[in-house]
Amino acid sequence: MRYTPILLLCSCFAESSIKQYNDSPEIQIASHEDNTTIEEGDTIFRALVSDLNHDFDTLEVQWLIDNDIVCEASVPDASGESLCTTTISIGNTQIQAEVRDPEGGFAFDILPFEVESNAPPTTPVVEILPELAGSGDVLTLSITGAVDPDGDPISYRSVWFKNGTEYATIEQIEPENTQTGDEWSVEVYAFDGSLESSPGSDSTIIVNGAPIIEVSIDAPNGLYNDSTFECVANIVEPDGDTYTHTYEWLINGTSVGTESTLNMSATIASPNDEVTCIVTATDSQNAIRESQESVTLLNRIPTLAALVLSPSAPTTQDMLQLTYTYSDEDQDSVTIDISWFVDGSLVQSGSDILDSALFQRDQNISVEITPSDMYETGNSQTLSTMILNSPPQGAIVRIDPENPRETIDNLHCLLETEAYDLDGDPITHVFSWNKNGSPYTGSTLNTDHTGDGIPGSETMDGDIWECSYVAQDNTLSSTPATIDTEIGPNICYAYVVHTHEVSSCTQNQTQTVENCVPASGITTCYPQYCDTGETAQPQHYSNGSSTGAYCSDWGQCEGNPNYDVSGQSGWDWVSGYWSCTYTTTTVPVTVYGGANCGYYDTCDLQQATCGTPDSCTP
Repeated sequence: MRYTPILLLCSCFAESSIKQYNDSPEIQIASHEDNTTIEEGDTIFRALVSDLNHDFDTLEVQWLIDNDIVCEASVPDASGESLCTTTISIGNTQIQAEVRDPEGGFAFDILPFEVESNAPPTTPVVEILPELAGSGDVLTLSITGAVDPDGDPISYRSVWFKNGTEYATIEQIEPENTQTGDEWSVEVYAFDGSLESSPGSDSTIIVNGAPIIEVSIDAPNGLYNDSTFECVANIVEPDGDTYTHTYEWLINGTSVGTESTLNMSATIASPNDEVTCIVTATDSQNAIRESQESVTLLNRIPTLAALVLSPSAPTTQDMLQLTYTYSDEDQDSVTIDISWFVDGSLVQSGSDILDSALFQRDQNISVEITPSDMYETGNSQTLSTMILNSPPQGAIVRIDPENPRETIDNLHCLLETEAYDLDGDPITHVFSWNKNGSPYTGSTLNTDHTGDGIPGSETMDGDIWECSYVAQDNTLSSTPATIDTEIGPNICYAYVVHTHEVSSCTQNQTQTVENCVPASGITTCYPQYCDTGETAQPQHYSNGSSTGAYCSDWGQCEGNPNYDVSGQSGWDWVSGYWSCTYTTTTVPVTVYGGANCGYYDTCDLQQATCGTPDSCTP
C-alpha cells in the first residue's frame, strides 16, 4: 500500500477576510509496480509529480531506501519526471519518493519491493584478430567463456588502448587507425544488466600490412545480364610500399574473367546470379590482401506488344483471336497466360482463340494476357470487345423452270436453301428482279413469298432475267443471293424413241487345219506333179529322183501302197494309200453391222409439235 499524506496550512486574519489555501503537490512512483522483484545492483527509479499552485522548477524531489537518502533533493524536469539511479542490495525492502513545494506543501509515495540476489558474469576470454595484425587491418575481437551464474543475458563493453593510452570504448579498430609499430590492447567486461565481470584482455603489435582495398562494382546500365560491369578498386598502401594488383570475376563462384571490365551476356549469366569481383593486392614486401564486392543480377520482366483482338466488330459467327508479340531483355524463356471472360466470368484459359459457341450477341468479351519468366510475372494487359448482331446467311436460290419459254412459263425464284440467323432473329424475305440488266418494276407473283415470281406474259425470247434475294433481320441484311436465266422461244419438245445399230461385235467361227507333215525322204510335196485323179506321176525325192505316186488333190501328198509313211504325224492309210488328216477348231472373229450384232433404243428429247405426247420416259 502506498501512503501519500497531504499537509493543509490555514491562515486566519482578524479582519475575517478569506484566503486561498495552498494545495500540496502529488507524487507517484511510475517505474515499477508494488511488490515487484528487483535484481541486486544498479536500478533506475522514475516518479511523476504534479502541483496545482507551483511550477515544476520550484519543487524538490528526494529519494530514500529504507529511510536512507539515496538521491539528494533535485528539481524534476519540465514534464514533472524525477529519476533516481541507485544500487539495490540484499535486505532492502522499499524506496520512498518525497516532494516539497516552496510553501511547505509535502507528499510522498512508497514502493515496496523484493530484492533478488545477482552475481556478476565470469571473466571473458578475449583474443584480438587477426592474430598477426598488419597496418591497414581491421582489429576485431573473439570473446568467449563469460557465463552469468544467474542465467542473465550478457553484453560486453570493450575498452581499447593504443600504446598504453585509453583510446575508445568501441567494438573494433578501423583499418585507417592501425599503423606499423603501434601496440593495441583491449579490456573486455561482461555485463548482465546490473553487474560487470572483471576484464579479460589481449594485446598485439601492428606489423607491416598489406595494401588496403575498397572494391565496388559499377554498372552504368544497371545490374543486368547484358550490362558492362566495371570493378573499381581504391587501394591504399599503409606503409608506403609499392604494390601490384589483379582482378578476378566470378559468377556464382565460377571464374569468368580477369580484367577490370566484364561484358555480361545471357550466355554466361541469368537474373538472380551473384556476380563477384575479387581484387588481390601484393606490396613490395610480399604482404597480400584480398577484397571483394558482390552484386545480384536483377530481372527485367517480359513485356507485351502489338496486341490485337480480331475481328474488330465480331458477331456470333466469328471466332475471336488474340495476336501479340512479347520480348524479354534477359532472354529468359517466357510463359504466356491467356484468360477469356464473358460478361466478367472466366470461360476459357490457355488458348489465344475463343470459339463462337462460348458467347452470344450483346455480350462483353475481354481477354487478359500475362507474360511471365521464371523469376517474375510481368504486367497484364486486357482487351475488350462487344459481340454485335449477325446478319442472316446461307440462302441458295434457283429459277424454276430451268428452260423457260416466252409468254408461257412463269418464273419462280425458288429458295432451294432457306436463310438462317445465328442470333435466332426472325427473317424477312426480300426479292427483286432485273430484266436485261435494268431493275424490273412491273407486276410480280407471290408464289412462296412476296415478289418471288414473274408472270410468263412479261417474258420474251432472248430476255435475261435475274433474281436477287436478301434475308433481313431487325437491323442487318444478308449478302444478296442471285441467279439468272435466259428466256427461250415458244417451241415444244417431246421424248421420242430412237433405234440404233450396234456397230461391231465378236463371234466364234469354225476353221479346218491340215495335220500332215512331209513323209520321210520327201522334202516338199509339189502339187504341180499331181492331178485330181489317180494317174501315176513321178514321186519326187529330196535327191531329185522320182518314182510313181498318186496325188488326190491340191495341197496333199499321198504315197502309194508301196511307199511307207507310217509313223509320220498327220498321215492315215485310207482305201489302199496314205492320206493327210484334218482338225476342226473354233476361233473368235470380229463382225460388223446390226445384222450380225443387233440393235438398241434411246429415249431422246426433241422438238415436236406442241401437244405431241412423250413416247418414252427418260
